[in-house]
Amino acid sequence: MTEPNVFEYFNETVSTEQDRRRYAQNSLIVDTAITINAALESREISQKDLALRLNRTEGFISQILSGGANLTLRTLADVAYGLDCIVQITIQPSALAGSGVFSKPQTLWSPVAIAQEPPKAAADTQLALAA
Repeated sequence: MTEPNVFEYFNETVSTEQDRRRYAQNSLIVDTAITINAALESREISQKDLALRLNRTEGFISQILSGGANLTLRTLADVAYGLDCIVQITIQPSALAGSGVFSKPQTLWSPVAIAQEPPKAAADTQLALAA
């Protein structure tokens, strides 16, 4: 007997309409949390700094980053503002709507007015040398 492929496993695991809806909800929550984490890292902003910018607690920011907070669109906009980013949301028909498998929605975060430092010349860079 062969192992089921990912599509068969998905269709068995997420077999009802309610399961598929819950999967879509959880996918968006996790994708959003991952995207916010990536934005924090790329902007080099700590959770503490974001909390201060939003006048929220670090615990609340931690809940957002773990996917535990059910964000409103206002809160999502506040987070993007605190990161000097904007949110772009795209809703598309599912690529495989009839099969029960669909592509996950993705939230795209675009930095706004990021001042890029020019790359340093090699002569300006100091390297640590082993003794």
